[in-house]
Amino acid sequence: MLYNPDDEQLRFLCRWKSTLLPMVATDPLFWFLLVTHVGLLMKQRALLHEGEPGLPTLEWKAALVPTSLLTFFVVFYVSNCYERFFQLFGCCVRIGGCMTEWAYLLRTHFGDADKGSQWNMMRLLLGAMHIHYAFVADDDDTPNTKTISSEEWEEIKQKHYLSSDEVDLLIPVSHGSRFLMPVIWALNEVKAGLLLKLQEHQQRSDLTHSDLLADPGMMVVYSSFEAIALTFRRNCSETLEVLNMPVPFAYFHATKLLLLSSLSIVSYSLVQLVEHEDQSLGSLAISLAVFTVISGIMIGLQSIAVSMADPFGDDDTDFNVDAFMGTAYQTVVELLRDQNPPMRSRMPPKIPNPLLHSATPPSSTLTSMLTSASSSPSPTAAAYSLTNGMPAYTSTATGALDRTASAAHASLLQHSSPQSAYDRSSRLPASTTAAVRSYMPLPSWVDRGNGSPGRGRLWGSGMLSGKP
Repeated sequence: MLYNPDDEQLRFLCRWKSTLLPMVATDPLFWFLLVTHVGLLMKQRALLHEGEPGLPTLEWKAALVPTSLLTFFVVFYVSNCYERFFQLFGCCVRIGGCMTEWAYLLRTHFGDADKGSQWNMMRLLLGAMHIHYAFVADDDDTPNTKTISSEEWEEIKQKHYLSSDEVDLLIPVSHGSRFLMPVIWALNEVKAGLLLKLQEHQQRSDLTHSDLLADPGMMVVYSSFEAIALTFRRNCSETLEVLNMPVPFAYFHATKLLLLSSLSIVSYSLVQLVEHEDQSLGSLAISLAVFTVISGIMIGLQSIAVSMADPFGDDDTDFNVDAFMGTAYQTVVELLRDQNPPMRSRMPPKIPNPLLHSATPPSSTLTSMLTSASSSPSPTAAAYSLTNGMPAYTSTATGALDRTASAAHASLLQHSSPQSAYDRSSRLPASTTAAVRSYMPLPSWVDRGNGSPGRGRLWGSGMLSGKP
């Protein structure tokens, strides 16, 4: 679910879908703990009503250690599941990128081929993507038991990704080969298209795939398609391996056990809110509300983590697989439908060509700085401009600095070529550099490289020092 945090300042209180509320409401552990807490409250109230001291006292401090430990375990568990969630999302994004890159190569290298050849090269890869998502999004959450339903196979055929004969070839094989076989078929279609191009180029119809492998240019094109195919296979395999490696059951069991024991201790501690002096229903309501919030948040975080561990399915936090496939299909179809021809030397209407007309080059940044320095009424401002924003920190200044800056500007324009006017590494003549240095007093703490106080070079100004 996409949302804008700025619009959810208070509206989040009215949200139900895509929140932890439905997860908590359907969790049996939450209702077990809530019923147990209500039973303890009723027992405590009944004992106090009969004049007895009530249930044995358990100080609230006793719940601090287990609740702190529970918070650490839950946060760590959620963090690991979110990392897994983000890794799977990256695989889905890269799979969609493979579809776009494949269509780009088809449009670039087979743009002049007939549409039937182009779609045969493209539909097989789209079919492989649909097979992969249909498998990982299966409703069976048990690892290594996922499968593709007959309805999904029919949908693949209805979308014209694969023919009935091709589907019949894929159904009996394992999934590791099932999503890879259409990729191999697509690469064979690319080979056939490249071989046809080679035959047309050499005007020979007897060329075979061996001749194609011997042609360096054709193999460069084929290698580009093969690299995308292997990237697609790698991301599909990574998705399957991550899903087949759930969070260790021992850690999951420890988290659930800690959740149950800690919230039970919190429940018993909150019963102590009902005391002799206050036996009203108000204290019962407060105790019940506090426990509901605490247990709901903890159980909700754990439920969110479990949901993020396998984000393929129908849960609110799961990926929108249909959107992934729909976006990929729309993108590749639009790319392959594009028929805009190259313009060559022709220019579109109302598009001027600056290469055929005189144009004023952009002003040089260095020249503008020197011009600003030469026209600056303040010697300190001139020194600041000449050092490209590096303050000279002059303790004294004379009017000679303005004259020197003007001379430096004129000398730069005289000795620099048009190209070097844009080059910040341009150097001033030695006479100009010496003149600037002689009128540039610096404080004693500035390093001048000669170890002596007094006048020296501008610190940090390679242009005036003649050094890079």
